[in-house]
Amino acid sequence: MSPRYPLLADLKPSTEANLVSSTPTYTARGCAKLGWILIKNRLVSPSQLAAALSSQFLCHKKLGELLMEEHLLSEDQLKDALREQLLRRRGHWVI
Repeated sequence: MSPRYPLLADLKPSTEANLVSSTPTYTARGCAKLGWILIKNRLVSPSQLAAALSSQFLCHKKLGELLMEEHLLSEDQLKDALREQLLRRRGHWVI
């Protein structure tokens, strides 16, 4: 039997709600996750992020690449979000 991968249809409504939080979610390295930054800045919706994360699980591409391929995010928007992520990691992001 082949392994079953989670798809967007398998996500429960509470999962999408958990993607949006007033406090950042962090990676193992201690920096804010890109998805949280994108939602916080209203660049993508929680459902768009959930779909991209499901897709990422199957095709092993970077989240920003997938969102740009789907025309949900421009290159400049991705650069700004990645810049914010880097500044947060270094402790320079205040608000």
